[in-house]
Amino acid sequence: MSFTELSAFPLFQGIDPALLPRRPARRFVAGQQVYQRDDPGGDVFFLGRGQLLAVYLAEDGREIVFGQMQPGSHFGEIAALDGGGRSLAIYARSAAECFVLTGPEFRALLDSQPLVRERMLQHLAAMVRRLTARAWQGSALTVAERVQGHLAALALALGVFRAGGVLEKAPTHAELAASLGVNREAVSRAMSALARSGAISGGRGRIVILQPDLLLSGRG
Repeated sequence: MSFTELSAFPLFQGIDPALLPRRPARRFVAGQQVYQRDDPGGDVFFLGRGQLLAVYLAEDGREIVFGQMQPGSHFGEIAALDGGGRSLAIYARSAAECFVLTGPEFRALLDSQPLVRERMLQHLAAMVRRLTARAWQGSALTVAERVQGHLAALALALGVFRAGGVLEKAPTHAELAASLGVNREAVSRAMSALARSGAISGGRGRIVILQPDLLLSGRG
């Protein structure tokens, strides 16, 4: 799926397109940085095509992936709202195109369009819930349980959580480790155990879900 103009994004559905600026999308090549953590700037980005990664770069050099964004996603609203620096770094995982609203344009829409404001509040509330759940998982679950849960959530989000479902362009062990904030060796052990149990099989950048129940049971 791709989005070719701002009015097509979920945040703006039902809004008069004339209220939204029309300007060319910004293009990014795979591996290119959209912006760094702590960068100044209040632009809000809307991903029309491709995939992006939101990454926290720690002072000790570790990278923690906070999420992978698909077309229809938006990001950058925190800095636009509070005037602070960027909270995460954003990278293009593939060739990507983003539409951009300046901070003043974005805030004006929130002020003048109650529906946009309500959707943004719901988005921010959902973000807090996800971060709360992630903090709990990091303290209460083993690495193996977190890997299982991550794969199950990814498969559910992509509509392939079934026997024979395929995760195309599946995350590498290094990407999984960065997403979960653990080391790659622990992820590799967990993935090997899942394969031995018959829960998954994989290779060449894809993961096949063989027994989805095992990803939920904690017995993978």
